[in-house]
Amino acid sequence: MEQKKPEEKSVLVTVGSTQFEDLIEAVDTVEFGELLVEKGYTKLLIQFGPLGKYEPHLLEECCRTNQEFKNKKFTVEAFRMNPEFGKIMKSASLVISHAGKIRAKLTITNHNHVAQRIWDNLRRVKIIVADDCCGK
Repeated sequence: MEQKKPEEKSVLVTVGSTQFEDLIEAVDTVEFGELLVEKGYTKLLIQFGPLGKYEPHLLEECCRTNQEFKNKKFTVEAFRMNPEFGKIMKSASLVISHAGKIRAKLTITNHNHVAQRIWDNLRRVKIIVADDCCGK
């Protein structure tokens, strides 16, 4: 894992050791990537659980083949676990999590913006970004 460049604005999606397929599938879409690019983000890091059956690949593949993503220098990296996870989380501009107890504590401890999932009646993932939750 390389260090964050000064101009890099990254998003980390993390589910820890859980198998939270809905969240991982929700962020592994071209639409989500386009939203991040629109908001000025340059990198998406997806940490998916070691027991997860779904391995993110759609957005990563699109970034390699779609000229618009290439022009914006938007990149995606997906991994199960990483020994440098603490550093990765600390350097992220935004953290999106399944809001489990450990992930929420790690995120708040590292003073990142926190994103939390909620469920609507259709059981679809919605991502709520709380920019001021940590005094930012």
